[in-house]
Amino acid sequence: MTRLALIGGAIVAPRAALRAVAGGPRGGVYDLLLLLAAQLVAVQLARLVVAVVYIVQISYSAGLSMLLNTAAQALLLPVVAMLVVAAALGPLTRGAPARERNLDVAALCVTPAVVLQLVASLAVAVAGVRPPRWVAIAVLAGGGAWICALLPAAVGAVRAAVSPSSSASPGAAPARATATGAAVGLVLLALVALNTFGVVRGWEMLRPVTGGRPAPLFSLERAEGGRVELASLRGKVVLLDFWASWCEPCVREMPLLATVQRELGPRGLQVVAVNTEGSSAKARGFAGRLGRDVLILVDDGETAMRYGVQTLPHQVVVGRDGRVRHVQVGGGGERTLRARLEQALAAR
Repeated sequence: MTRLALIGGAIVAPRAALRAVAGGPRGGVYDLLLLLAAQLVAVQLARLVVAVVYIVQISYSAGLSMLLNTAAQALLLPVVAMLVVAAALGPLTRGAPARERNLDVAALCVTPAVVLQLVASLAVAVAGVRPPRWVAIAVLAGGGAWICALLPAAVGAVRAAVSPSSSASPGAAPARATATGAAVGLVLLALVALNTFGVVRGWEMLRPVTGGRPAPLFSLERAEGGRVELASLRGKVVLLDFWASWCEPCVREMPLLATVQRELGPRGLQVVAVNTEGSSAKARGFAGRLGRDVLILVDDGETAMRYGVQTLPHQVVVGRDGRVRHVQVGGGGERTLRARLEQALAAR
């Protein structure tokens, strides 16, 4: 079977495809990983592009972490499912001559579930709306049920492989298997095209804020009540700190924020702590650690996105002219942060 026929066969002719993998050249795992890599690019294109921008322009470590997290989210469940199926096949195929092919067979069992996720992703991209959570749960459940349904055929394929009594040709594949595999390829191409268009059209919203750019304006609710507009702080140096209550580095840096506000506030600094959880109650709970002179705001679901916040803490130094002077991702950079604040305060 060709690679397209194997992928399509796992959907429309699973017995033939599983026998081909169990008795033919090795490749089931490779085919699944290749499909997962294509899915990663097709579905997560925007996050991958943003991660590369982070690596080049903001923080190598933060961008690399973003890349790894995105890849892990896409690969973890299918790879774990493959290992679980291979482990389940172990005792069922004890003594079978092709037992070492269990991992390849398991990979092919997982392939239809991955294709189901691809089709669902394409439907969401075409609809242009965020689906309710139950849709994702239904897709996962459907994929899991499909994997379970293929287990009996997988056991039979491994037991029959390289058996003297087996006369079936493992390479034979119906034409519809190749056609289905080609259709999967078209789904991937369509997803890449749609997401590429989305990245190009929404690039101004997607790309992280970097030094020299005008800081995106916002009007956010204060945790204590009222609203604060960034435009109202023009003429001051503003340190925007995006944080969350569950972020340990964010919590550890709160005394530093209170200290720099107390020390540099008289010279024109205003620290603005933006809680990304959208909870006034959680934000108010940290008022004591941040100090009374720090403005504590609550994100509206768009501001953090406009600033390209992907990793917390995320700090942005805005100059008196409203332009970004420095972006710092991750904790622990007190010396660098103080130096950039001093430079921004000295500039006129």
